[in-house]
Amino acid sequence: MFTSIKPQIARHDSGYIVQSGGKYRLQYLDKDVFAEIMIDRAAITGLYPESMTIRKGEKAPLIAPNLDEQELIMGRIISALGFWKMKYEILKGRPYNT
Repeated sequence: MFTSIKPQIARHDSGYIVQSGGKYRLQYLDKDVFAEIMIDRAAITGLYPESMTIRKGEKAPLIAPNLDEQELIMGRIISALGFWKMKYEILKGRPYNT
């Protein structure tokens, strides 16, 4: 179950948070793991899983997640979009504006 902390910030009962990172990003936070994914906002929010980067620890470098990490985080982000009642689609590649 999610609760809304502020507009566009949702906390799941298990502790992780999904929030807007601006117009072109969604962010995921769970303990010391920070992840960010590029999005394309239109009538339907487009998600670019291949653009995901994660950081494990506050000062760690951004890296590409392994497949298991990517699937877990994407599933949790998609759950938050459902909580916000946002339509989405999974897009291939990376957005053109990066």
